[in-house]
Amino acid sequence: MRTTNRLVLLSSFTGVVASTTVAQAPVVTVTALSPLVATASAGGASGIEVQPPQVLTSFGSVTAATAFSNGGCAWHSQSSELGGSAIFDQVLFVASGAPTPTSADFGPTEFRIEFSAAAPAPAVLRITRDLVSIPGGAAVPRVLYDLDDDGVLDGDLGAAGDIRLALQFGGQPVGIRIVLESELSIPGSLHQNVAVTLTPWNDLQITPMVTGCLDAPLAFGIHPSFADRGLDIRTVQGPDMLSIGVIGLQAQPVLLPTPMPLPCVLLPSLDILVFDAHIPLPAAVRPVTFFVQGVVIGDPVGITTLPASVVSAF
Repeated sequence: MRTTNRLVLLSSFTGVVASTTVAQAPVVTVTALSPLVATASAGGASGIEVQPPQVLTSFGSVTAATAFSNGGCAWHSQSSELGGSAIFDQVLFVASGAPTPTSADFGPTEFRIEFSAAAPAPAVLRITRDLVSIPGGAAVPRVLYDLDDDGVLDGDLGAAGDIRLALQFGGQPVGIRIVLESELSIPGSLHQNVAVTLTPWNDLQITPMVTGCLDAPLAFGIHPSFADRGLDIRTVQGPDMLSIGVIGLQAQPVLLPTPMPLPCVLLPSLDILVFDAHIPLPAAVRPVTFFVQGVVIGDPVGITTLPASVVSAF
């Protein structure tokens, strides 16, 4: 690392800890382009809920149920300077011993997810499907997608899908369409989670270096941010726990005394200690490499470490 960049980066860190930055949080708009339809039937009984095509609220659901079956889809969207997302959670259920025929269905429903912001920034658009559970012999739910929002479907995610697309985000809205359809007519539970996310592409490489001696993954996080091509450090505090982020411009490993079964290695030099912080990484500080690690202080274990990473900004 060049000495000049190390000094500029340290100045950037100390300035950010004492100030706030204007973040570019993407605006997420989810629209149902066709009716949202959930149905359930069992023998001669049936249930149905239909919602018209509309711009959807941040949280909502459509469900239908009988005594032996139920199903539907819940959705939520959110955004911050760390990115934007729209999540669709489909759950269908048919009880054992249900009369024949019995079924639960959702869709097909077409959704359009739009991300917008005033300033341009490089980003990654991603569609993922997590097929949490599906009974043997049941049809795999369909997840069709239209990546360029031209009205022509490009394909199906398949049983375990993950599609990524690098793009320039901001200025003009970025739109994507998906069609969700699922059905279940045999006993069991079908659960599918589909996520459409937009995250920053900041030319950052975050590489794990040292495992911690404390298993608390939610207590500390490093996240690329749309603001300043930088990253955010997030800590979570508890009534008997203090979580701190340690930032070092070089590796100076120290073995801490601990009652934990695993060794507690503190990797970064003790240049900066933070709770929550935003770290700008503009062109003036690049290329640069630094080390980040979470430390937890609390009863009864004293000082313990979380995993350490090296961050390289190109």
